[in-house]
Amino acid sequence: FFSSRRRHTRLQGDWSSDVCSSDLDDKNSKVYLIGRRDGKPKTLYVYSIKGELIRELELLKELRRGDLIDRFWRIAVNKDNGNLWLLSVGYLGESKIQILDSDLDAISRFPSDVFNMSYSEADKAMWTVSPTAIAKCDPDTGEQLASYTIPFKKIWTLTDIFPLPQGGALCFENPHSGAYDSSNRLYLVDRDCQKVRSEEHTSELQSPCNLVCRLLLEKK
Repeated sequence: FFSSRRRHTRLQGDWSSDVCSSDLDDKNSKVYLIGRRDGKPKTLYVYSIKGELIRELELLKELRRGDLIDRFWRIAVNKDNGNLWLLSVGYLGESKIQILDSDLDAISRFPSDVFNMSYSEADKAMWTVSPTAIAKCDPDTGEQLASYTIPFKKIWTLTDIFPLPQGGALCFENPHSGAYDSSNRLYLVDRDCQKVRSEEHTSELQSPCNLVCRLLLEKK
């Protein structure tokens, strides 16, 4: 599934194609990027805060009927122990999660319907969002600890999830521009995955970041 090699170099090269996901482990002074550079296959790059390349791990694509099926990748870091969650989602809707330790050795791998995730230092858990639910998971095993069911519009939405400083998470459902229903919706859940409230937003000027900040201020 993976091949890897160690290199020490500066952050440079041709990133013209894409960087599809990134995360920061500030406790261990590392930056993680998944992208394609210098004509190479999609790769996980580990950089120091100073921009030195510490490690790279080539993400090998799977083939089905001659077509590449990986549509996009996501990465999330357990900032307490440096473990990584790698999520790959295929064009056929299939997705897999791989959990790696801080040395990029595999801990576990399992199929999942998740399409986004983020680690919560407040809850010591990985928050995930799928077409049907927001879930709180054990960051080392992937075991689901609690969940809240939400009927997302699977085909038309791009959904982000943001852990909150006091615990719990906020999920932002953002339809594609061509969707019939162009409204945005926020779902705020507490650390036990009990629904706190949801809001509908139609203004394109209200970015997810601004909405999170406003909700945090309202709760003070």
